[in-house]
Amino acid sequence: MRSRKCWACSADTGECEQGEVRHLLAGIWCGSEEGLVEDHTNREAIAKLLLFASTASGNDKQEVSLETYIGRMKEGQDKIYYLVADNYATAKDSPLLEIFKKKGIEVLCLSDPSITSSHLT
Repeated sequence: MRSRKCWACSADTGECEQGEVRHLLAGIWCGSEEGLVEDHTNREAIAKLLLFASTASGNDKQEVSLETYIGRMKEGQDKIYYLVADNYATAKDSPLLEIFKKKGIEVLCLSDPSITSSHLT
């Protein structure tokens, strides 16, 4: 219940910067990805707050939102690409990324796919 109130507040807080809202929520409830599974009503609002590591950032910081990723998608790209790995270092060195690198396509790097990738539709 507490998390639902938090998500509702964050969705309605237009004057706060997204980073401030994410920081606040991280202090209250660290498992934001779990909200995708448990809180179907607020799934879209929760998804907007998630941050991912990305091949475009060149580091393991989870700082790319889905909105940012979609805004940077190449012309004609209609899919969100992600790679599941134990950690960012493993993901960035994966041979599976070669085709995306050649085409200049950004790929999100996930380390906990059991929750996030299966519940973002």
